[in-house]
Amino acid sequence: MFLFGPPDIEKMKARRDINGLKKALEYKNDERIQSEAARALDELGVHSEAGTAAPRNSAPPAPEINSALPGSTYFRMKVENIFFIRDRGTVVTGRVDQGTIKRGDQVILQGRGANRRLTVTQIEMFHKILDQASAGENIGLLFKDAVKEDLQVGDILTGAG
Repeated sequence: MFLFGPPDIEKMKARRDINGLKKALEYKNDERIQSEAARALDELGVHSEAGTAAPRNSAPPAPEINSALPGSTYFRMKVENIFFIRDRGTVVTGRVDQGTIKRGDQVILQGRGANRRLTVTQIEMFHKILDQASAGENIGLLFKDAVKEDLQVGDILTGAG
């Protein structure tokens, strides 16, 4: 009868290898690693008491997306997915990089060497229909005048001005 199973033997081998590396790198004990981890936690604002980490009282501030930056007044979005819905049109999804887009706006499809104008029929975000979308939002745009073969993942949609 075996006292150790194969997983236990693998753990013991791994622990032996790690200890060998520690000796080769002249680690005397784990205090250095623990002090580095404690310093990193302090920098993040997490305080450690009795070996457990307690998160800080407030959430970190959300990053600001400044749509007033120069050149950000124009809409820009990279196509991440493409879907065709029968009797509706073609839907492209992606994250708005800059600017805003409204229903009925025209966008320019830039890709495959040919630029083509498309009209936004509908804007959706998480199954909710929107009138407009702005920078930082993950959206889906419906185009009635586009064919799935016209679009490719990685194409760029920009505002028509």
